Amino acid sequence: MKFFVGQKKRVLAKLNQKTSVSDLFNFTQEERLMVSTLGGILKNIYIEQGKEHMELISDVEYVYTSEAKLLIDKRINFMAETTTNTTSEKIKDELVKSQELNETKQELAERLTKTYDDILLNRAETIARTETHYLLQNATLDASKQNGNENKEWIWTAGVKGGVREDHLHMDGTEIGINEEFRLPSGASGLVPGATGNAADDINCQCTMI
Repeated sequence: MKFFVGQKKRVLAKLNQKTSVSDLFNFTQEERLMVSTLGGILKNIYIEQGKEHMELISDVEYVYTSEAKLLIDKRINFMAETTTNTTSEKIKDELVKSQELNETKQELAERLTKTYDDILLNRAETIARTETHYLLQNATLDASKQNGNENKEWIWTAGVKGGVREDHLHMDGTEIGINEEFRLPSGASGLVPGATGNAADDINCQCTMI
């Protein structure tokens, strides 16, 4: 994710003069940058999916509503806050370790570079996949509602690496009212797959609704 590449550059650029996490990592600035950088991208993903699904099920034109905008704004703000907080805590931990080992600025720079390399290799892809899935499913639901559909169905799909979540497999073929929540055996529930609010069910979920 390009955002984290830019964030790494901003953090490392401050390293020669700053050593505290509050100086190295401006939480408010990074949170706002994430919202402004990714907000438009996520909005476009949502609208395109709404249009595509509507074309599949109806001749009616999809409408991007104020409710959809509110959902997207709420989601991007949540993602920005939680992601920025996790990154900030990770940098803080690395600074503490560096100070305990009495590392030089160069060694700290290498440590932080590795931290961001790990983020780009693991977290960034997971975040992108999970958030995109969340928006795709909600846009599909939005279009289905606009079309007047009365029911929706959970379709199970294997995980990213072929993994199977038994609770999700159990839901395959479950049909409920369009405004009802899917309720998983774990107790988690949500209007669409990947939107239960339970990380164990939402992260990397690939199930869909029709």
